[in-house]
Amino acid sequence: MVESEEAVAEALLKAVGVDEHEPEVVGMVLDAMHRAARDALGDARDLALHRNETKIEAHDVRAGDDLNAAAGYSRRPPPARENAIAAAASVNAAPLNLADGHGVRLPSEGNLTTRGYSLEARNDDLESILGMCPDARKEDLVFLQNGQLEPFKQKHGLYANTQACLWFAAMRKGAKPLDGITSDGDGLTTASGKWAGSLARRLETGGLTCNVVGDRDLRRNMLEKLIWISSFMLVGAVHGGITVGEVEEKHKDEVVDIILELASFCRFTLAVSLNGQQFSPHQGSFRGPSGGRSSGAHASGGLHSSRVRP
Repeated sequence: MVESEEAVAEALLKAVGVDEHEPEVVGMVLDAMHRAARDALGDARDLALHRNETKIEAHDVRAGDDLNAAAGYSRRPPPARENAIAAAASVNAAPLNLADGHGVRLPSEGNLTTRGYSLEARNDDLESILGMCPDARKEDLVFLQNGQLEPFKQKHGLYANTQACLWFAAMRKGAKPLDGITSDGDGLTTASGKWAGSLARRLETGGLTCNVVGDRDLRRNMLEKLIWISSFMLVGAVHGGITVGEVEEKHKDEVVDIILELASFCRFTLAVSLNGQQFSPHQGSFRGPSGGRSSGAHASGGLHSSRVRP
């Protein structure tokens, strides 16, 4: 006889020593079970597509679990409740003086409870920057760069670090940033990792949306953005450094060809199927952070009138 989902959740609670609980806890456990199953099946589906198959087999599920374990994506146990309360009381005891103005509102260096690190660097400078960071603070680094940082993070064991895929831009220094959203009003910026929730809340204070997602979804979003940038920049450079708007208006077919080729590579080589929120080549339209046609205020901070340079 097949047990109900509620019975399975009750059994799991008893297995970890929980004999008494509120009725709502069962529903919360079921939600967590469904999320875990959805993520596992999503990984298995991507691996099956990598084999050019649509049928998910048992070894696809096992391989996805093995890959996540090898990449260090297992969850850490939470701190003891009394330790968390003591840490919160210590941090919250220090008042924060917030500055006025547009954008993300952050406290000044003198009001930080611990020393902060503000790093503005190219991707090829990350090795030297990581060497200057104390070992005890390396897991607190937040990566906001474009590009593929997975090899770098894996090399240095930075699996729990926060990384964000940013989709917003400022027309000029000091101006209010323009949020990247789809035509349905959904935000494109995503973040994953230890401080993803804190980063999302800070961005929201500046009127910017940020969705906290899992590592697999962030990887997909980073690849989508990388393909968007690479396609437009390459075509623009080939045609003499024209603007992003001119690329879309005059050379859309070339961009579509590049997008399709790179998307196919991601699917069959990296086992990642793209959502296509940032571009929709089959309809012949491209979505920037405004959700419609490329407005020029794309995620890398460029403007519609800025030129694409080789």
